[in-house]
Amino acid sequence: MLSLVCAYNNEDKLKSELLSSLKFQKNVKYELILVNTVKENIKSASEALNRGGKQAKGEYIVFLHQDIIFEDDNTLHEIEEYCNSYQFGIAGVAGVNIINKSKDFKVYTNIVHGLKKRPAGMRLDDAVMDAKSLDECLLVIPRKIFEKYQFRYIGNTWHLYGTDYAIQMQEINEKVVIFPIELWHSSPGDSLSADYYDAVIKLAHFCKKERTFYTVFGKWPTNKILLTVKCIYRKLRYYKEGI
Repeated sequence: MLSLVCAYNNEDKLKSELLSSLKFQKNVKYELILVNTVKENIKSASEALNRGGKQAKGEYIVFLHQDIIFEDDNTLHEIEEYCNSYQFGIAGVAGVNIINKSKDFKVYTNIVHGLKKRPAGMRLDDAVMDAKSLDECLLVIPRKIFEKYQFRYIGNTWHLYGTDYAIQMQEINEKVVIFPIELWHSSPGDSLSADYYDAVIKLAHFCKKERTFYTVFGKWPTNKILLTVKCIYRKLRYYKEGI
């Protein structure tokens, strides 16, 4: 069984997008755990998702956004099949992988996002791919792993909890992978905020053995001075240009 955990702040969007598509899923058994972050006055993704994840009874916990739309009625079944076929610490449907020795990287995914359904990255074939970091729109964690490792607090932010968990899994030599799942994430995929860069700085404290780490929005140095300078620059650019 799958345990679906959704922390939401917009009930109308939750009902019209995630829940309306969930009811057509077949060939799979799942439970749905909803966390109302407005009603519960929750300020961070880590608090919301840990609260929901601790209620899970399924073998695998699927953390997903309120604006995920399953356009194929077998998508959850496909996710469960991948879960049963691979050993991993955390999986996603979009993530970062290094493509050559020069440390260049790209986002790989089969999902589309936004009202115009634009591809969210380089398309995967049918194979599961290793990843350095994961996008947070949909994440899967085996419950036996989650019982030992939860999302760490990286500030009052709704960003980068997938990257945080990927870092945790890499530290204990558990695989971080991308499933080649097709679905629609209705948001445009560019919902940054200034606290993203504060979370990046907190994440760097967990990566001291590495010179760099990756998120879907960039490659980041772990050197404190270099990272601070880059985050200040990116914050200023965000305030000026929104990116």
